[in-house]
Amino acid sequence: MANKVYTFAMITVVVAAAMLAGGPIPASAATCDISQLMSCAGAFLSQNVAPSGDCCNKLNMQRSCLCGYKKKYQSYANSPSAKRVISDCRVKISC
Repeated sequence: MANKVYTFAMITVVVAAAMLAGGPIPASAATCDISQLMSCAGAFLSQNVAPSGDCCNKLNMQRSCLCGYKKKYQSYANSPSAKRVISDCRVKISC
């Protein structure tokens, strides 16, 4: 069950960020690492959890990857929690 929660959290973070973000994916995919967004899992899974400073920093660091994540995990990108986290972190995205 923990594995399913981890997978769902990762997908939620990636899709939400990608949906609201909109930068080009860099030529080097090595810089795109969805596991870097694990600090956002709680905020993406619950409306009652605010994103941490680390979460916001990681989202901004992964901003150029978010559109790619959005494409891959689009079914999660429209969640209210994902939109709230992106907004709270003031991540600028345009796909």
